[in-house]
Amino acid sequence: MSQYKNKSDFINDINVKKSSIYNYLDVIFENKNSVLVNLFQKINEFTNRNNKVFHFDNTTVYFESFTREGIRKNGFSKDGKHNEDQVVIAMAVDENGIPIHYKVFPGNTADGKTMLSFVLELQSIYKIKDIIIVADRGINNNANLRFLEQKGIKYIFQKRLDTLSIGMKKFILEDKHYVFRDEMFWKEQIVESVWNKNRFNGKYRKWCVFFSPGKKTLDKLKRNNFIDKLNKKTVNGEPPLSSLVPEYKKKYMDIDGKTVGKLNWEKIKKKESE
Repeated sequence: MSQYKNKSDFINDINVKKSSIYNYLDVIFENKNSVLVNLFQKINEFTNRNNKVFHFDNTTVYFESFTREGIRKNGFSKDGKHNEDQVVIAMAVDENGIPIHYKVFPGNTADGKTMLSFVLELQSIYKIKDIIIVADRGINNNANLRFLEQKGIKYIFQKRLDTLSIGMKKFILEDKHYVFRDEMFWKEQIVESVWNKNRFNGKYRKWCVFFSPGKKTLDKLKRNNFIDKLNKKTVNGEPPLSSLVPEYKKKYMDIDGKTVGKLNWEKIKKKESE
């Protein structure tokens, strides 16, 4: 609907009322899958899109309302609107960022709980099997990986370093076996897919570890800029809470200026070494 405000920018004249567009939404919703499949087929017809790689992620949409009904529920908001009701939208896009499919979930659905039903719906509607799912660390849990392995679906997932086992952390932090290519260091390891450390399903996973010196330099620059900003707000070496809390939150708080925070240099050095 935001594009309706810019209707004069389009090549064709948009001679339709906004109320009519709202009425069309009911028809579009009832025929959602048919519309999506038709778009999918037409894009494939006129482009050379790679239909094997699907980039998956979730986002949230909040509502400023006084009533909570349907799937509008309170949950973790990616917009920072934690007091508002919301819905979770899971979406798959191609390598160019063009949407392929979406599915709406209740607002209190965790990121890791959206993938199973989404992938089943994706395969059912578009009749595709040989695909690769690419997702970030929020989707990466063992239940999702085992599900994809059971279905024979390939995947590329990010993983948080601080959630890995001691053995895996040791493998990553050791300097041995790294190869420098394409301006980064990398190495890999093949591991068994297990559940609760002992239930092997006959599948293997490849851990790919990458280290970018350029990314390290950028992260250090951002970290130092943040530290410099904190240091400028310090009083006797300690930044008061009043200087750390965003202005829009202060109207909900009583801040006496005495409560302080301190930089934890051990945590900073640990982050630099990762």
